Amino acid sequence: MNPPFSQGAKHLLRAWDFLHAGEIVCLLNQETIDNPYTEVRKRLAKLIADHGTVETLGPVFSKAERATDVHVAMVYLKKESEDDRIDLWHTDGQERSINDDIGSPDMLPA
Repeated sequence: MNPPFSQGAKHLLRAWDFLHAGEIVCLLNQETIDNPYTEVRKRLAKLIADHGTVETLGPVFSKAERATDVHVAMVYLKKESEDDRIDLWHTDGQERSINDDIGSPDMLPA
């Protein structure tokens, strides 16, 4: 991700909230990491401490077409979740009995 620097923390947190399991790599203004003075930035700092790392990259856009001397940080986050897929054919090793009455006229509501 390379969100707008002015809203980078909000974009990253939104992506984290949507992510079930996986990885996010995001470029942010270094100031966002260094100065967690808002609730959003505090939440981001805690998230990084618990689930990721930060690499300082410096002014990587100083020679870009739309140049800026903003120092950039690359944030890496990894979210692991329990696999919540359902095995539809799993029977716990036991064969289930068949109800032959299912669908018969006697079983239909009156």
